Amino acid sequence: MRHLQRTPGLPGDAERHRFLARALIAIAALVSMMALAACGGPATPSAAPSAPAAPAASPAASPRAASPAASPGAASPSASAGGPAAMAVTVDMGDDLKYSPEHVTIKKGGTITWKNTSGVVHTSTDDPSKAADPANAKLPAGAKTWDSGNIDPGKDFTHTFDTPGDYTYFCIPHESAGMVGTITVQP
Repeated sequence: MRHLQRTPGLPGDAERHRFLARALIAIAALVSMMALAACGGPATPSAAPSAPAAPAASPAASPRAASPAASPGAASPSASAGGPAAMAVTVDMGDDLKYSPEHVTIKKGGTITWKNTSGVVHTSTDDPSKAADPANAKLPAGAKTWDSGNIDPGKDFTHTFDTPGDYTYFCIPHESAGMVGTITVQP
């Protein structure tokens, strides 16, 4: 009577090895997908709630506006000569081909810093001559366009906004993928 134990080299062993190899590949793919999903977590909240409009009769800053920025996309006050505090906001440009936050509200004289947190080159521009879709490059009357040029991974670009109004901007290489953002500059 033969033993029930398999002898190495028989066809059953090859099938078992193929099964294990496929299982390991499937597990590796699942782990990779979970890691990518974790990187694309919930979007950072818009800076708009962090910059509440102050009532006209009250010059005091709100407690939220006075607290320091602790995370990307958060607004923090910055000094401005002779006027209310301007805002400084960081917008992340990630591998998901989105600006985070996608909408920002700041005061006149405020600055936005676009930080490339991805592994690919991004840009920030509102130059209509560089837009595939003119709706992706809007700016208020009297405002000057900006174009960051290429922002390499780990680098950033800062722009100061002196003209109140609504802006729409985009990433030149990723405009067709929907990498478009909006800015409201309050007086």
